[in-house]
Amino acid sequence: SRICVKNLPKHATEDRLRDFFSEKGEVTDAKIMRTA
Repeated sequence: SRICVKNLPKHATEDRLRDFFSEKGEVTDAKIMRTA
């Protein structure tokens, strides 16, 4: 599954995102798509 999370703080990291969502289930990949 893939989720889209908007309005993340600029200091958010992929590791913290993975840690947060892993409380709900296995996270196999996490990417933060930043806009220029």
